Amino acid sequence: MYDLVTENKARYIKYAVEFQKVFGTPLHPFWDIVTGFDIIKFDEEYIKPADGMSTKEAIRAKYGEAGVKLIENLIASIDRS
Repeated sequence: MYDLVTENKARYIKYAVEFQKVFGTPLHPFWDIVTGFDIIKFDEEYIKPADGMSTKEAIRAKYGEAGVKLIENLIASIDRS
């Protein structure tokens, strides 16, 4: 568990400033030190896509590919090999 927390802390530090720049809001409300980025909370409380639109489509429409790539980096699996 310690490794997971350490990796999530490092990921938060790596992306927090970029997240603020791209989305105009802090990362910390959507971050948990154990589970990482909470895409569901981000979707429901911040992105709020229109009916029939995916979160990815809504992010791309408003924040471009930089926003999509950043979210993909935040939710990517941590390599444990």
